[in-house]
Amino acid sequence: MPNIEQNIVIFLDEIDSILRIRDFATDDFFALIRSCYQKRSFRDEYKRLNFALFGVATPGDLIQDEERTPFNIGTAIQLDGFKLDEIAPCLRFLSCKDDCENEVFITAH
Repeated sequence: MPNIEQNIVIFLDEIDSILRIRDFATDDFFALIRSCYQKRSFRDEYKRLNFALFGVATPGDLIQDEERTPFNIGTAIQLDGFKLDEIAPCLRFLSCKDDCENEVFITAH
């Protein structure tokens, strides 16, 4: 980090799959992320380090060991599917060309 002056964001996708890995210390992994956050209070360079976790897991799912500090430093964001009126602006880019093999059908729920 001393060689990088900009903010750093580490993206971890499909974080829920890490919970199913055998012989992997998931609690230790998430505790490491939490320790980076806690170091912000006494090491300024850690204020530039951020983690973005994506997947189907709640913050409470991430650290299972009740003896450890819970992973409560983030914000969970619930995402729902798009509604037809929300994708309407994109429809103009989805036009059938040539033989229409890849035609896209959109239905409202």
